[in-house]
Amino acid sequence: MSAPIINPPTPFICPFPTPFFPGQMVRIRGVANPNGERFDINFQTRETTYDTDDIAFHVSVRLVQGYIARNSFRDGDWEDEEDYGDLPIRPGQQFEALVLCEPTQFKVAINGRHFCDFKHRLAYAKISHFGVEGDVQLNLVAFEGGPTAPTYQQPMYGMPQNGMPSAPPPYAEAVQMPPMHQPPQMSMPQPYAPNYSYPPM
Repeated sequence: MSAPIINPPTPFICPFPTPFFPGQMVRIRGVANPNGERFDINFQTRETTYDTDDIAFHVSVRLVQGYIARNSFRDGDWEDEEDYGDLPIRPGQQFEALVLCEPTQFKVAINGRHFCDFKHRLAYAKISHFGVEGDVQLNLVAFEGGPTAPTYQQPMYGMPQNGMPSAPPPYAEAVQMPPMHQPPQMSMPQPYAPNYSYPPM
C-alpha cells in the first residue's frame, strides 16, 4: 500500500503504484459540490481518456439525474450502461466510496454499505491509471491491498473457472459510516468489509 493522497485537486489522475490485480482496493473520500451535476471515477488503461484509451470501469455519479451509472469504454465506444440502484451520495455532503477488484468483478461500497457489482469487461491487467473528474472536492485517495500480485492467471470471463484460489478480502454488509469532518490520518489498510469501526476524523 502506498501513502494516501490527501486533498488532491480535481481533475485527478495518477498511475497505480503497483500492477493492478485482484485484491487491490481504492478508497475515495470527498464532498460532492453543492451545485454540481456529476462526477466520474475511472479505472483507465492509460493516462488519457475517452478518445484514445479504454476505460475498464467507469462510475458516473449523476447528482442531478439521481443515479450512478456504471460502464466501460472500449475501442472508441461506450458499452452497455448499468444504472440500477439509488443515489447514496448527496450534493454538499461528505462520502466514502470503496472499489475492490475481485477476479471476475469490481465491488463498490458507498458510505459503509455495499452498492453494486460490475463484471469485468476488459482485462484488469490492462488497468494502469486511476482518475476522478467533475463536480467533487476530494479529501483522500488511498490505494490499498496486497504488496504482490497473485500467481494465478486472470480467468476468461464466461468460461468455466477451475482451480480458482481463495477470494480477495471478504465483503460484509456494513454499518452506517459516521459523519466526516476532516481528512483522516490513515494507518493500516482496511479490508473491503465496511463493518469495521472507521478511524476518528
